[in-house]
Amino acid sequence: MKIENKKSLSKTILLAPIIIVVISFFIISLSFQFVIDKHINSITEGGIKSEFEDLDLIYRNEDMIPYSSEEESEEEPLIVPTKYIILDENYNLIFPDKEWTFQKERKIALRIAKYFLENKNLPQKGISQKIEINNRTLLIKSKKYRGIYEGMYVVEPDSVQLDVDNQKVSDYHVLVYADISPIQRLINDINKILIALLIVSGLLSIFVMLHILKKVTLSFKGLNNYLIKVGKKEDISEIPNFTYDEFSNVVDTVVSMSKQISKSEQIQKQFFQNASHELRTPLMSIQGYAEGLKYDVIKDKQNAYDIIISESDKMTKLVDEILFLSKFESEAPKKERIKVSEILYDCASSMDSIAKERNIEFAFDIDGDFTIIGDEDMIQRAFSNIISNAIRYAKSKIDIECKSEGEKLYLSIKDDGCGILEEDLPHIFERFYKGKGGKFGIGLSMAKEIIGKHSGVIYVDSKFGSTIFTIELPLNSYE
Repeated sequence: MKIENKKSLSKTILLAPIIIVVISFFIISLSFQFVIDKHINSITEGGIKSEFEDLDLIYRNEDMIPYSSEEESEEEPLIVPTKYIILDENYNLIFPDKEWTFQKERKIALRIAKYFLENKNLPQKGISQKIEINNRTLLIKSKKYRGIYEGMYVVEPDSVQLDVDNQKVSDYHVLVYADISPIQRLINDINKILIALLIVSGLLSIFVMLHILKKVTLSFKGLNNYLIKVGKKEDISEIPNFTYDEFSNVVDTVVSMSKQISKSEQIQKQFFQNASHELRTPLMSIQGYAEGLKYDVIKDKQNAYDIIISESDKMTKLVDEILFLSKFESEAPKKERIKVSEILYDCASSMDSIAKERNIEFAFDIDGDFTIIGDEDMIQRAFSNIISNAIRYAKSKIDIECKSEGEKLYLSIKDDGCGILEEDLPHIFERFYKGKGGKFGIGLSMAKEIIGKHSGVIYVDSKFGSTIFTIELPLNSYE
């Protein structure tokens, strides 16, 4: 048999919020980084695109389009200033050159050129690349031009001019970049704040969960000790008080179950006492008459034989009830077509002699030839137990009525007896409960369980002069 590894509730309670906080942090961080990158691309895209458009016009020797403030849209996003550098086909920096006025820009340009000279991996056309150079974060796009380098620009070659000036056409890499260091520093600061919040919230979660776990552990220990005492049936003078309602609910359930078990044990004990008494009486009677016959003390032997047979029959019925009850609990009902009217007539016929002895008549009102699906032996046992119970209390008449409404069958068995005592009425379907005039406390409880196994219900309405047991069953099938 494979033994599964058990999980610790304490570890689960402790780790769960920490895992949730960490996962939430990563989701927030990734979402934040995605939004920021998208925002950076949007605010730099305009400047880089505009720079390349100007370089394209110069490359094609076209006139620059003058800027018009009227064309500016009020919705135009903020544009980050951009600059550009030119590398030759070997990744050597040719602009800005040594004579460039702004040496700070040239130093940045040299570092960019060195970066790509070492990596030989320029950004693909149309795709931005973010690099870190000298504590600066730069967003760069590149474009390749084939032409002639003229000071600050690359221009498209003119075949006539090439012949006159004997100039060489080469490939050049133009890199337009934007310095997004301030934005990146803001992002880094926010990430640091998020990490700090993660640590603080994680520590707070651990502290809170440890505090809760301490209370939960104490509650579990208290509950465990209480359950051990209940299991040993020790006298518990005081029910423990717990911090959390869930533990109190478990205790309430245990108290209720304990009462039910005690009640069941008491009823079962009472049943065995009743059964023992019911067995002892016929046994003593049989023994007495058997001894009388053996020693020729009893002269009326025929009467003695009748009494022995009668008492033996009582014992047989009791043992039969107990055996059927044991078998009933371990077996599922069969599924067979049952004619309800036939079962009712058979049950009444088998008890007709007993009914006649008590001057009780049966009256039938069966409105149709009804069929149900179920276990015939069980259904017959249920009907017999109820009819037998009615015979025991009836004065002169038992009415058996059977009718249908929709997909339901309704069977009522009514007697004209004194009725069921009010204190007995809530308990008559409890196993081993023996009311006034009852036998063993099995019959009605068994009938209810049989009807329940056939997806039906049974209920009773009793008053002086009228007790009606009503059985409701589905027609044709059950689940």
